[in-house]
Amino acid sequence: MRIALDATYSLGDALSGVGVYSRELLTGLAASGSAEGWDWFYRSQRYLRARLTRTPAKRPRAAAVQWQRRQVGSFIPTDSISGFPNFDSGKQVSTFHDLFVLSGDYSTADFRERFAAQARDAAAASDLIIAVSAFTASQVEHYLKVPASRIRVIHHGVLPRPVSGSPAPREKVILCVGAIQKRKNQITLVRALRAAPKDWTLVLAGSDGYEAEALRQEVKKQPAR
Repeated sequence: MRIALDATYSLGDALSGVGVYSRELLTGLAASGSAEGWDWFYRSQRYLRARLTRTPAKRPRAAAVQWQRRQVGSFIPTDSISGFPNFDSGKQVSTFHDLFVLSGDYSTADFRERFAAQARDAAAASDLIIAVSAFTASQVEHYLKVPASRIRVIHHGVLPRPVSGSPAPREKVILCVGAIQKRKNQITLVRALRAAPKDWTLVLAGSDGYEAEALRQEVKKQPAR
C-alpha cells in the first residue's frame, strides 16, 4: 500500500513549527529505510520550488493539480488546514497541531471564519486524526465534535543537537522564541521583567503576528535597563 504525505510546508529556510514537523517526518522516513512506501506531494504553488530542492530521499513528486489522478492507500496532510486532494480511493488522515483560532480572540474575524471551515472539513473527511497533544485532542473533540475513537495522540519528537567545545558561560537572559502575537502572551513576560533584577534581559525572537503592536506599546513603558 502506498501512502501519500503532504510535504508542502517542508520547503524553505525560515520554517514554521509545522514546517519543521514536516521536514523531520521526511528526514526520519528517509533514515528509516521505509521511504519507498511513501509519495511526497506538494501543492501547485510550491511544486516548482520542490523540483529544485534537494530532498533526503528520492521520491516521486506530484503537483496538486495531479493529485486527483493518483491512487494511494492513505493520504496524510501534516497540518489540518492543508485540505485533501480528490483521490480516487484511500483512507484520509489529518494532523491537528492546535485549534487556538477557535478557542479565543487570537486572530482576525475573517481568518477565524476561514480556519474554522477548513478545520471542520478536514475533521469530517478524516478516517483518523492525529493530535500532537492530549490537550489538542480534547479541543478536536470539543470544537469539532469528533469522537475520541477517531483520534490518536502522537507527541512531537525531540531533535538533539550536538554541542561542540566547552560550555558557554551562563547569562541572565530570558529567551522567548516564537511569533510575536497575542496568543503567545509575550506581553506578560514584558510586564514580569519589571519585577526581575536589573541585570536580567528579555530577548523576544520572532516575526510579527496578530496584535504585535500592543506588545511594542508595552515595551515602551518598560524602564530603561
